[in-house]
Amino acid sequence: MKSSLILSLTLGCVIVVTCRYAESQQFRYMDNSGNIHFVESINDVPRQYRHQIVPPTPTPVLDARQKKEIQRAKERELRERQRQLENKKRELERTRRAIERDQKLQSSRGGSVVRDPAPAPAQKPVAREDQIEVIR
Repeated sequence: MKSSLILSLTLGCVIVVTCRYAESQQFRYMDNSGNIHFVESINDVPRQYRHQIVPPTPTPVLDARQKKEIQRAKERELRERQRQLENKKRELERTRRAIERDQKLQSSRGGSVVRDPAPAPAQKPVAREDQIEVIR
């Protein structure tokens, strides 16, 4: 009985201290020497540095629907990233196979592999002076 009472009181104190710590706000300011200070109360900040203080932003409270929406958005992003990585993996695999194929051809021919050159761009026919007819 006595040990359960002590345990309950200890647990209660831990919860109170933890909640109190979670609710505390920290303010930050920088002194003239460039040192950064953190304090619990705005009254602990010297007057000459109070203009630097930005009020801490409260943690937003989300309802269950908002949490689910955020979770779904994260899952969509992960699926999209996974799809991109799988496409990249397939592309790299095709490149690896092409390189292996080229290396086999090269070793079987005993020399370098000659690939078909890229087709030359179509050139516009150039008219010579004797072919030009003046239209009047």
